[in-house]
Amino acid sequence: MKQRHQQLLHLLARQEWIKGRELASCLGVSARTVRSDIEQINREMPHIIQADRQKGYHLVAFQQNRYADPEGLLRAPQDSAERSANLLKQLLFNGEGVSIEAFCEQCFVSAKTFDIDRIRVQQQLEEYDGLELVTKNG
Repeated sequence: MKQRHQQLLHLLARQEWIKGRELASCLGVSARTVRSDIEQINREMPHIIQADRQKGYHLVAFQQNRYADPEGLLRAPQDSAERSANLLKQLLFNGEGVSIEAFCEQCFVSAKTFDIDRIRVQQQLEEYDGLELVTKNG
């Protein structure tokens, strides 16, 4: 997730509703960029940001606490390489395995993005004898 997207979520978490032009001013971008960013965020995390022509934008209530801490957002892995390293570390040190849903929530990514990262980890593990990535349902 882009740092600007994280800042946008943080701003939305601090207020009930905020106009697009106010968000644009805070972020130093155009209102069109704010709309594009919100569309992209909503594609990655469906329905997290609600839009209203009169009121502006609003972070869905059950998600607000999650994004109120900007430092928490900045600690999330930022790209595929960081997420893959994070996933590998969790797999190696967590005897219970890793929940796809929990990992996606922790890294603010979709299940499809997780799958790409999982394949990357699987390819890394193929270099070592006796290590393999096993997936199971439930």
